[in-house]
Amino acid sequence: MSTIPLIQTFTNRCKRTRSTFRAKSLCVDIGSNDGTLLKGFKRFGFNVLGVEPTNISKIANKEGIKTLQLFFNEETALKIKNELGPSFIITATNVFAHTPNLYSIIKGIKKLLHNDGVFISESHYLVNLFQTLQYDSIYHEHLKYYSLKSLQILFNYYDLEILDVEFIKNYGGSIRVYTSRKGRYKINKSVNDCINREMKFFKNPKKTLDKFSTETKKNKQRILDIINKYKTKNKRVIGIGCPGRCSTFLNYCKIDEKKMTYIAEQSTSLKIRKFLPGMKIPIIDEKEMFENPPDLAIMLSWHYAEEIISILRKKKFKSKILVPLPKPRLY
Repeated sequence: MSTIPLIQTFTNRCKRTRSTFRAKSLCVDIGSNDGTLLKGFKRFGFNVLGVEPTNISKIANKEGIKTLQLFFNEETALKIKNELGPSFIITATNVFAHTPNLYSIIKGIKKLLHNDGVFISESHYLVNLFQTLQYDSIYHEHLKYYSLKSLQILFNYYDLEILDVEFIKNYGGSIRVYTSRKGRYKINKSVNDCINREMKFFKNPKKTLDKFSTETKKNKQRILDIINKYKTKNKRVIGIGCPGRCSTFLNYCKIDEKKMTYIAEQSTSLKIRKFLPGMKIPIIDEKEMFENPPDLAIMLSWHYAEEIISILRKKKFKSKILVPLPKPRLY
């Protein structure tokens, strides 16, 4: 989540409403990781608190972002509220997709949220998944995929309502959703516009799913045809970047260590010297692809292709690059 445009949107909305937003208001981030998002809020004068269940919370605390090493639920929400008061902003970026049961989380959000507060969530967008053939994003960590309509039904059950929505590029297409207590704010036209588009898009669900299935199979074959042309000429093919989603892509397409020599990762990656599950492709330091350039590099972090390719070209990486989705494109 990019902090600056998010805060600008939020503060502009506050100016148009009866909101009591002010500096030093509490902002809580659920699943706050190393505190990167909260650093931005802190610079804008917010009192910030992260809630992160893993040991990475220790990194955030060392860097000055107070973080509780806990799962966020009703109990955690009450603990925070009793100590710090209600939170004016609560954020959760890509948390819902990984959570099997949202009941306690949303109940906690409602308990902790200031009467005029706003809960801001980001979720990988279901429509984008279909439109850009993101079959690689379907894997074990993603338990649910959200449309705005599904989120509207979910929040309505807890007497919360969506007041605004933004479309962002993260993860190949995500929605940033602003939610508040019912009746606190005027609902932006963008909400109904988005839901109407969704209803048209999913008017015939079977047709949508069948098309997704057919295009997925075609994509797999096109990728394999390109790779096989290189391999029959004894050319070297590698992968660039190793996000979780590439495991689905490579396993589905049956691209193993015989077809892909290695996957290059940044020197700081904890994945280096490990192997891709199933296909057993080694993951190595990217310096190898600069010292010994391959004939073809497949951009496995394709959803950030433009930014990564720009960086690689500035570093004088001249190999051909294949961006596999939504349609194979050779650079």
